[in-house]
Amino acid sequence: MKNDRDESRTVTLQVQRLNGQWETVFGGEAPVREGALAELTLPMGALRDSEFKRLLNQELLVKVLDEGTELQVAIAGAPASVRAHGGQHRVRVPARYWPGDSVTFVPVRIGPPNRTSSKIDPDRGGLWMRHVGLDRCEMVSSSIVLPPGPGREEAISPNHAYTVLSERYEVHRISHTGNVYERVFFQESDEHWYPMSGLRDGVRERSERRILARAWATIEAQLGWCRLPPHPDSIKPRKREGDE
Repeated sequence: MKNDRDESRTVTLQVQRLNGQWETVFGGEAPVREGALAELTLPMGALRDSEFKRLLNQELLVKVLDEGTELQVAIAGAPASVRAHGGQHRVRVPARYWPGDSVTFVPVRIGPPNRTSSKIDPDRGGLWMRHVGLDRCEMVSSSIVLPPGPGREEAISPNHAYTVLSERYEVHRISHTGNVYERVFFQESDEHWYPMSGLRDGVRERSERRILARAWATIEAQLGWCRLPPHPDSIKPRKREGDE
């Protein structure tokens, strides 16, 4: 019988590869049940497959969104100053991605190249996925144009845009940082808005979303492999305001 407390804890084992199996430093095969999933950390030099090393070190850039594309930033509360600059409540976000109660969405757009993105494309702005190794993704963006209002009207990245808008409108907060992957939204071909986490983790639902499908197909074609994670469990969220 499994102990729920044990299932929620993790343990670090020092192991050594000997005779085709992993053995503990105390001797004997690692006492791990069949099918257990773990992360293996080891020096790159310990890998004997040169092609596998290449995949781990490979970096790819895939353009996902073009210059001029509108994004929506979820700001807590609904001050009149936000609505005066284009903020709105009714943005079509699926219930499972709704960022919380009492939010207002502030529209921004991807602007022209900046110092970071000009190294990728000096002529056109946009938003790229940088895919490093087998499964690590991060975003690279040109400038982000903010709506009129007090303070600056341009940010250097989605993270910076969220911070600037939070400082402008969420004056009740002490800290103005946040998870940009959950607070900044892009619009898919189904006309719904999805959090930026979809661009980073979107393999699971790419078949339903054109932007994600195109981006991941490009990555997999260049890598020469395809590895889909298991489908997430079916989720039936309660209906929340803002869901259509």
